[in-house]
Amino acid sequence: MIASAGFDTKLKEHLEEKENSFILSKVIGKTVHIIMAVFFIVESFSVLHLSVFTNIGNAVIGYMPYVLASALILLTCYVCDGLAGKALRKGNHIVLAMVSRIAIYTVGVFMVLSELGIAKEIVNTAFILIIAALAAAFAISFGIGGRDFAGKALKKLSDSCGLEHEEKK
Repeated sequence: MIASAGFDTKLKEHLEEKENSFILSKVIGKTVHIIMAVFFIVESFSVLHLSVFTNIGNAVIGYMPYVLASALILLTCYVCDGLAGKALRKGNHIVLAMVSRIAIYTVGVFMVLSELGIAKEIVNTAFILIIAALAAAFAISFGIGGRDFAGKALKKLSDSCGLEHEEKK
């Protein structure tokens, strides 16, 4: 259904990756095949009264939604990376394309780790620290770099408002 609806060709068109072997319909088909196989294997363990294997299989089935959500997050990162990279490369912004790729996959990895429940506190703390460090770096760079501009803008504003200012000698 996905291939017949044209999603595969549209995705390749938008991502401009002719040589890439990623075909969305095949990936989704293989995923559904594996999920169905897991369900049937766990049910066969239950029918054979193998309680240890049934419990393990039920644990795997219980964790499966988190794995699927993580795979969906990575797929979304892949598509967003392709779209952002294409748009930035079209405008000859090669470095920004690379920075956007790193940012998209960094956020994606943090989301996947959080979704899978792997070291939740550490992942959340690390992400908050990275965002805070970037905010501080931008604030410092704009604060130091924009000091002269801010002084000129305030002088121009005070002159246009008719406020007199004292000049130091």
